[in-house]
Amino acid sequence: MLKAEREEKKIKRLFQTVRALCILFLIFGSVMGNEPKITVDVKQVEDFGFQFQQMAQEGLRTTAETGEALLYEEVPKVTTNLAQGVSHSIDYPNLRAELSISAVSRQVGDEGGLLHLPSGKTREISLRGRPAFNYAEAVARGTGVYGPRGAPIRPVSAKGLLIPVSSPPTRDGKPESYITSGGQAYIVRRSIKGRRPNPFDERAAKRLEEKIPAIWDAVVEAFANQEQQSQ
Repeated sequence: MLKAEREEKKIKRLFQTVRALCILFLIFGSVMGNEPKITVDVKQVEDFGFQFQQMAQEGLRTTAETGEALLYEEVPKVTTNLAQGVSHSIDYPNLRAELSISAVSRQVGDEGGLLHLPSGKTREISLRGRPAFNYAEAVARGTGVYGPRGAPIRPVSAKGLLIPVSSPPTRDGKPESYITSGGQAYIVRRSIKGRRPNPFDERAAKRLEEKIPAIWDAVVEAFANQEQQSQ
């Protein structure tokens, strides 16, 4: 019995090291880079032996799965694109897990549009295509004056920016010019301020950090019980 108690204490001491390392290497995307992702690295436990490797892998798996669920809860759900793009990957040999999110806008080619003038007259026009892009980072970090660049968004070569609206615009009760294309109405602006950041990845990472002690407590307790039962 004394031997079993000593082994359990040894495992728990090693576990305290792993838990500290796991918290230490819980890296927020906002700190280490611009991509909205969370990385957990417990590679430093590799010298503790095969049994401890197993425990580290189980803890890493549970941490990654919990993190994915938290990230899913935190992403904005104006559409389902961001939520559907949440995923995790685990590199078991290197004891590293990564939570990531991807949401790609639809690519639009050159197309025709209809310019609606305040007078009620219309004119056919050509609209430049828009490439697909991953906008998860734009949502998390903000854009324009609210984003990393801190400057309004302006077109590089086009005459203006198309801003979708739900109905024909008016100003002071009078109709404004607008464009329709593909069933969507747009107003044209030479620049826009952008959108404020919604750091969903930081919120998820903070919540995951708070849960790590309980996750690893449960993992080490399960392994300690297995060790006792095998003796």
